[in-house]
Amino acid sequence: MIPKTNFNQVPAELARLDTPTLRKELAQALTVSAANLMRLATIWNELERRGEDLSDLRSGLAVYLPMIASGELDAELVVRFAGQPGILKRVAELTLEDQRHLLNGGTLPVVEELSTGFQVREVPLRLLTLKQIKQVIVDGKVSPPEVQRNLLNKKEPSLSKATRRVSPQRLAAALEDLANQHPQVRDLVNKLRQETGI
Repeated sequence: MIPKTNFNQVPAELARLDTPTLRKELAQALTVSAANLMRLATIWNELERRGEDLSDLRSGLAVYLPMIASGELDAELVVRFAGQPGILKRVAELTLEDQRHLLNGGTLPVVEELSTGFQVREVPLRLLTLKQIKQVIVDGKVSPPEVQRNLLNKKEPSLSKATRRVSPQRLAAALEDLANQHPQVRDLVNKLRQETGI
């Protein structure tokens, strides 16, 4: 059982350490966590090889163990992005080599639409939003800027909540125009008016 910790009270030993030392200790612990995930993935793989049903254990970080065990997903990526399953899912589509490149500070080309046109920026993985990840990583590959630009050009502008709402007057006018063009719609509009009293 894991002991309860009051995170508002910093242990005296940690309070005495300077910030660079604490950062170094945290980085080492995260490395150990990635190594632990690799060990767990190896155990997972062996249990599956033995025919063990592990479906009851597929929760939390364990959902990534089969992918780590099969070499599809880098364990360090899971440690760094554990709270962002959408990003992990997309990045897992890349090759292990590409994943490690991104973990080591590599960037991805992101096309952004500005009022003056399109701009391509090289952005590290840790700074990308899920929307950008979905734009950049498609079908297991990094989309080149020209493909992203084409996708952005094809998107219809999204409507704000304010523009999605149609006033009753505008709706009535649109129905009236439609009724004038089609006799069946005219009959339907007249019937609705009689039933609703509008």
